[in-house]
Amino acid sequence: MIHDLDAMVSEVCDFLDIKPFAEFVSLLRQKTENSKQYKSEHIYSLEAIELNKNRTLKLLQAFFEFYEFGAEKTVPEEKDVFLRFRDRQLARKQRRRLRAKKTRNFRKKTMRLE
Repeated sequence: MIHDLDAMVSEVCDFLDIKPFAEFVSLLRQKTENSKQYKSEHIYSLEAIELNKNRTLKLLQAFFEFYEFGAEKTVPEEKDVFLRFRDRQLARKQRRRLRAKKTRNFRKKTMRLE
């Protein structure tokens, strides 16, 4: 996962103010080369774990609703892309304003009750 392991280990050693042994450095380089040559034999299949669009939408429905993601197509058509994007931005802005207004009204009501 780390692209330049030597640099990362060197940086950590500098930070901790330690000097790594020569044996450690050579072993680290050897293991790094071995890991670069490694090829996983695992074969992944979405069908095998029953993962598809409908199941994903169902599993993440609360997340999509909370963050206001739509379930519509994510790849826009070529025609009028920017207009639809702008409409989506405006609709989002209106929802934020409405939420802020509701919050202000709620705070005013609670202040009057006190």
